[in-house]
Amino acid sequence: MSNPPFRCLRDLSNQHGPLMHLKLGERSAIIVSSPELAKQMLKDLDPRFAQLPEYLASKILWYAGSDIGFSPYGEYWRQMRKFCVNELLSTKMVRLFQSIREDESARLVEYLRESSGSSVNFTEKLFSLSSSITFRAAFGAACKDNEALRKLIEHTMEMVGGFEMLDLFPSSRLVAALSWRRMRLLKTMRRELDVIMDDIIDRHRRNRGRNSEFGGEDLVDVILRAQEEELLQFPIDNNNIKAVLYIKLQGKVVIVTGGASGIGETIARVLADHGARAVVIADIQPEKGRAVAESIGLQRCSYVQCDVADEEQVAAMVEWTATTYGGLDVMISNAGTVSSLPQTIMDLDFLEYERVMRVNARGMAVCVKQAARKMVELGTRGSIVCTASATAEKATVNVTDYVMSKRAVLGLMRSASLQLGKHGIRVNSVSLGVVLTPLAAKQGIETPADVDKYISRYTSLKGATLTAENVADAVAFLASDEAAFVTGVDLAVDGGMIAMPFDLSN
Repeated sequence: MSNPPFRCLRDLSNQHGPLMHLKLGERSAIIVSSPELAKQMLKDLDPRFAQLPEYLASKILWYAGSDIGFSPYGEYWRQMRKFCVNELLSTKMVRLFQSIREDESARLVEYLRESSGSSVNFTEKLFSLSSSITFRAAFGAACKDNEALRKLIEHTMEMVGGFEMLDLFPSSRLVAALSWRRMRLLKTMRRELDVIMDDIIDRHRRNRGRNSEFGGEDLVDVILRAQEEELLQFPIDNNNIKAVLYIKLQGKVVIVTGGASGIGETIARVLADHGARAVVIADIQPEKGRAVAESIGLQRCSYVQCDVADEEQVAAMVEWTATTYGGLDVMISNAGTVSSLPQTIMDLDFLEYERVMRVNARGMAVCVKQAARKMVELGTRGSIVCTASATAEKATVNVTDYVMSKRAVLGLMRSASLQLGKHGIRVNSVSLGVVLTPLAAKQGIETPADVDKYISRYTSLKGATLTAENVADAVAFLASDEAAFVTGVDLAVDGGMIAMPFDLSN
């Protein structure tokens, strides 16, 4: 297509009619050039076309599409749109900001008067005018970075204009590889934007009620109030705030096995906080699972009772997830157990051994298999993350069966990563040290003091205790597009336990 695109589309419409199907790479576009048809499409058929495709720039720059313009059509979009219309763009707020508009417009007129007889870049001045009005209304007196933010947004507009090859051929690994420079530049811009916006939000939190030029609330204050008073039907974090004013896992559908308690529960919460569109908790604990789903929010979290070692149940759970939420992007295979008996090799109880291996090894393989089959069927370049353990490398004396099962997880992960790479599916694992969870409690490690007493001497990192949040953050990284080129990797979150040059069995 020649530049500018709108003229080329006009010429094509004149040739082919007011309603035209245009194939842009792998994307399908409907071109409507008749006012009557446009009215019908927007009024009667809008829901059918409301689900916008995901674009590279919106995914990276606009917090994975968690703003209004690029968020997936659904409850999140409806609630945020309603909030913006009723709160941010209400008649009261528009009137409140009238003096800002008048003041900035007067400044522009004065500048033009003083520049009489000289050349003026009017496009730049108009952009500066709109930016100044927006920044003063949104950030009030707290924004000291107006010029830096304006230049960054201007650069952003240049980056998102026109067609990007990866947007037109999203399944092409070759195009993705050729787009790495652009992806790196977009991520650099995103980090620069984060620094400015996080500073603005932090200062607003410290100076509540004193940010606006009018003695009331500016737009950031309004959103912070909505966050604190839970005015929306879902929790909002800094990324949601930044996206509305300007997400890692935004828009992704995630399954977390063993998500009703312990590390799995924390993983489910962290992935939801990172913007996952839907989190499905698969567990054998219905009461706890439903409670976690309700606390996260039933509009984006569900509980499914599922025994991970039962392949029929896992297949049904995966199918239900894909059908209910329209796909499957991430499988966190986390469900695990530990023996209730001391399992030394001399006293190995094979009933306990089989129970542990059934969940930790067979269950892990079943979940990876069923998730991979569904991702391949849907053409999804997904991510699978398995929960392993540092004990797979550093054996212990009392849980032989557990050590064997977690060693099997590493073999599964590496084999699956080799086999699924051709489908664009990444498979990784997280090997964790000792975390205070119900499983650790079964081994007599119930308090931070127990960790210090029994575990700290075996880690090189001192002055810190491993938490479930540390593990969840590592899982979130591997699940997200930030790890788009990471596969076949076991990420140790163990404080240096594996790297220590002596055996834990001592």
